[in-house]
Amino acid sequence: MAKVRSARQAGKSAAAICDTKKRVKKSSPKIAVRDLTLEDAETPRTAPQLAALLADSGAGTVPAETIRRHLREGAPADSRGRISLTAYAAWLLVRLGDSHANERK
Repeated sequence: MAKVRSARQAGKSAAAICDTKKRVKKSSPKIAVRDLTLEDAETPRTAPQLAALLADSGAGTVPAETIRRHLREGAPADSRGRISLTAYAAWLLVRLGDSHANERK
C-alpha cells in the first residue's frame, strides 16, 4: 500500500495549497439547487423528465439514456413506461446492494 504524504512532504507550500483552493472555488460554477417536494418524488415521469429533475435538484447529471437502460434492465415503471424518483432510487439501492454482495463472494 502506498504511503500517503502530506502537502509539505510533496513539496507544496501552504500558500500554494491555499492559492489552488481559491482558484478552484472561483472557477466552480454556481449550481441552482432546488428542494424536492414529495410530489416531485412520487410523480411518475419519463426518462428525460426524471433526468431533468435530478439535474435541477443538484443530484448530478444522469443521461436519459441511462435511465432508459435501467428501465430495460428492470427498474420499476408504470404501464406507460414512466418512473417515480422514489421507485428509481429504491431500485438503484437494491441494485447497489446486490452488486456489493456479489463482490464479497
